[in-house]
Amino acid sequence: MYGSFDRHGREGEEVHLDLTEPETQDSDQGVLSPAFGRRQTPPINLANLVLGIASGLSILTIGVLVYAGTENHVRIPFYSPGNGRGSTNGNPDTHRHTQGIPQGRMIPIELPEYTSVEPPKVSYPTDGEFVTAVNDKLGVHGRHAKSGKKIIADWSATRIFLEFSGSTNVWADLRSANLTKYYSQKEEFWCPHYAKLYQRLNATNSAYCPYWFDVWDAYVDGKHTGTIRVDVSNEEIKKDPAKAIRAIASGLSKDQKHTLMLFKRTGPKKGGTIFGGFILAKGAKIHQANNPYRPNRRIEILGASEENGECALGVKSDFYSSLLESSVVSYGALLGEHFQADYHLTAMGSEGIVLASKPDSAPYLKYYKRTLYADAESSWNFTSFEADLVLVANGITDWGNVNNQTKFLPTFAEKFADLLEFVREQYPHAWIVMVPWKENQINGMKAGMEVYHARSKQSILNAASVPQNTDDRILLQVLKQENWPQIYRGCANHPGPLGHLNYALQIAPTIKDLLGWEVEYPDTPSFLHHPISSLRGKSNLNKNSAGEPLEDEQNDSTRSSLLNKLPLVVVLLTAFCGCCCLHGVCFIPHFFLALWHQILFILGLH
Repeated sequence: MYGSFDRHGREGEEVHLDLTEPETQDSDQGVLSPAFGRRQTPPINLANLVLGIASGLSILTIGVLVYAGTENHVRIPFYSPGNGRGSTNGNPDTHRHTQGIPQGRMIPIELPEYTSVEPPKVSYPTDGEFVTAVNDKLGVHGRHAKSGKKIIADWSATRIFLEFSGSTNVWADLRSANLTKYYSQKEEFWCPHYAKLYQRLNATNSAYCPYWFDVWDAYVDGKHTGTIRVDVSNEEIKKDPAKAIRAIASGLSKDQKHTLMLFKRTGPKKGGTIFGGFILAKGAKIHQANNPYRPNRRIEILGASEENGECALGVKSDFYSSLLESSVVSYGALLGEHFQADYHLTAMGSEGIVLASKPDSAPYLKYYKRTLYADAESSWNFTSFEADLVLVANGITDWGNVNNQTKFLPTFAEKFADLLEFVREQYPHAWIVMVPWKENQINGMKAGMEVYHARSKQSILNAASVPQNTDDRILLQVLKQENWPQIYRGCANHPGPLGHLNYALQIAPTIKDLLGWEVEYPDTPSFLHHPISSLRGKSNLNKNSAGEPLEDEQNDSTRSSLLNKLPLVVVLLTAFCGCCCLHGVCFIPHFFLALWHQILFILGLH
């Protein structure tokens, strides 16, 4: 044994060591070293050699972990075709980001291209191939109504898919449905209302009284090819029908088969759109559009302006505008595209569960039952889209327009329970996940859920006369945003693209746990999923336009990483200290010295 580790010699004989001067004695018994024992005995035995090496490796590992904690920790795999998705006017990507995935949940999610792209200016051929909106080879997703050979859509995130070949350019027939004409008819309310809001938000852009119109984004083979403003009046179109035809893509390969997606990025209060169809070059071939979504994967998102991506493309000083709204970056769309799940956005700004913030609005449930928001006679057929997951984010409008919240809570709870009951009636087997973020919204949803469960329990008792479990496929997940830097936000305190992405990253693990949905990227490209040629890599999205790390995000990431690694560091340090205490050594350099002597002994240099 080591003289310094054990006070006893062999067979219990006490060994008295002089630790001040080493003894030197040549004999057959060898040299007694005060520190390491006799020469014929190795300077260090195997057990302690292993402990010494383990201790050294522990310290080395701790050092590596601490060093890694100061590096870029956004190491999230994602699909990137290298086409600059998310870029702003050709500048380096300032919006693409993957911060916020919980540890152990490496779920790749990426923002698509979302900044407005000027559509091509190409005249359409009068003898081209016209594909009507009701052509069976098109794929249409989202709530919509058919009117003759046209489609009318006002809910956000309506998507129309076309696959074709033989045409280098594509045009679309898009015109306003004038479904919300009363907006301009009530200027005596709207302009003063928005003027006050404009002042309260300290906005600086010029239009405090917005002019609403729908906006669509076109994507061909996953590439953003045009942003189309449906802002031409029907009176103008009657005089010149050509004004309804918009070029949405140009310069395509004539021999290649292309996949086009037309995405309605504005919400139901922006006027609605009549889609007449597509125009291709003469002789072009129309292929059957593949369904980009997997069967039995459907998500519905209920909510308000945030869920529509209202103000997402703005900055703090901006004010509400059609061009600053984009459900392309909304967390509902990101989750749907990520999980290859079809999705419906049935969200409406200014519509509360009980209260409405506008004189021409009404409680949300009234509109939720409609095919078209602005058509009171249209009744949505819920069996045509049976959701597997329903995300519920309502209530912000209510709690923002009430003075006495304590008195209002029971009323809200009853009405929110009505909404839950209706949703459960339509989707008996779906998971219902409430996703609030504001404290009073959270409390209101909890109270509403209690009322809902109480009603369900009573209904079961009345029917079966024996106690049974109430709805166990409903839960609440609080979304976190209190520590968001300003770059995560758009205008009017709404989430920006990074905020929506952060929401999606918070919700994605819940979806995976509840539904077991795995991610297998499809061959069919969309604005988020690209063909097989896409590559997985490491994200480097937490940088500013100069390519420098965002300080807030870097600090948050470093802090989070070190905290996540703290348990492992504590275990390693505890093991090391335990080994030291077990052998009576309290000096860290000791094992290095012992290891050095062992190396000399093995080399025969001792």
